[in-house]
Amino acid sequence: ENTDLQLATVDALNKLGNLLAEKGLDFSNLVLVSLHIRDLSEYSSVNSSYLSVISGANPPVRVCLGTGLNEQTPVLLIALAYAK
Repeated sequence: ENTDLQLATVDALNKLGNLLAEKGLDFSNLVLVSLHIRDLSEYSSVNSSYLSVISGANPPVRVCLGTGLNEQTPVLLIALAYAK
């Protein structure tokens, strides 16, 4: 069963994918992804959601931090992409 945090993670990553696509990029252009989640004890479920969207032979550097975000902001995503 998916948690709100898992669903929010997938939603944030899908929005990131759309932003990348608008620039003619995709997840393979990502260099860094920083995930800030409200409760680090949910890392395992967030990680599963992350890997369901972003995978491949050369994934970006990833940092995941528990930052005590409020209920309205279960996940904050910061990403850096590189265009060749």
